[in-house]
Amino acid sequence: MKGPGWATRLVAVSLAGQALAYALGVGLARHLGVAGFESYVVASAVFILMVTLAPQGLEKYSLKLLPPLVERRAADPLHGFLGFARRRVLLGSMVVAAVVGAWAWHAPGLAADTRLAVVLACLSLPAGAQVHLLLEVLTASGRPLFAGLVFRVLVPATTLAIVGLGLLLPRQPGAQAWWAIAAWGVAWGLAFALMARQVRRDWPGQAATRDTAASRRWMREARPFWIYRVSMGLLAQAAIVGLEWLQAPASAVGAFAAAFATAAVAQVLATATNRVYAGRLSLLLERGDIGAIHRLRMQRLRWLVPPLLAYLALVLGFAP
Repeated sequence: MKGPGWATRLVAVSLAGQALAYALGVGLARHLGVAGFESYVVASAVFILMVTLAPQGLEKYSLKLLPPLVERRAADPLHGFLGFARRRVLLGSMVVAAVVGAWAWHAPGLAADTRLAVVLACLSLPAGAQVHLLLEVLTASGRPLFAGLVFRVLVPATTLAIVGLGLLLPRQPGAQAWWAIAAWGVAWGLAFALMARQVRRDWPGQAATRDTAASRRWMREARPFWIYRVSMGLLAQAAIVGLEWLQAPASAVGAFAAAFATAAVAQVLATATNRVYAGRLSLLLERGDIGAIHRLRMQRLRWLVPPLLAYLALVLGFAP
């Protein structure tokens, strides 16, 4: 009997990770109290905004650049781009984290728990941004399932386990938001170690010599991806930061975050297979095979539309 296809496996992994993240959010909402959960969701939103800025579009651009290089086994240009991208992402992470951390530490009106949680999110940004880059690199290298398992399942599962241990400690309600953000940081560090190890196994050897002209071209071609990522991040997370900035009631901030997390399942269904499709599209564009591009698009729509409509019907039907 034929097993599930790669698209079904990827969506199953993504949904499993979303379920873990949702369970984490529900558990924290119950144990942290209104003020503590507000601190957690604000720090999480700040981290997501930072992690869209720090890679500068290079993580998404890699899905366009790398698949043809992987197909040709062109190790030197691949090593050259990977070394450049990792250095650039690290530098961007440090700059963004320093600016946001300084703002959070001195910003008036932030609760002490929120301030500490945001600073810890800044400290975990370098590892988190590298994981986002390596997720795309591994997908382009033909390991989307491994990358998805680490990114979608291992990271929230590790966070949930650490947070669970923290909830057993005798703390006052609202005093554990920083612990949850620190748990995410540990999980990002573990994911980075595993992904970096796999990349070294797939592409052994030394990094290529730095090419200034190629670096400028990569940054120029990655800019549209950066603009797209930042715009989507602002649409998704800026509302939470804005509510906090306007000093909305903590219950309103938490309720908005909970509703957004419920709706995010539809987003997971829509985006779970994006990375593999993007890699295939890159190869077809290089070959100029317009007919195959059209067939790929229709294949994706036939798979995507039924489960997405079913989930939306479920949410709307049980909204009360």
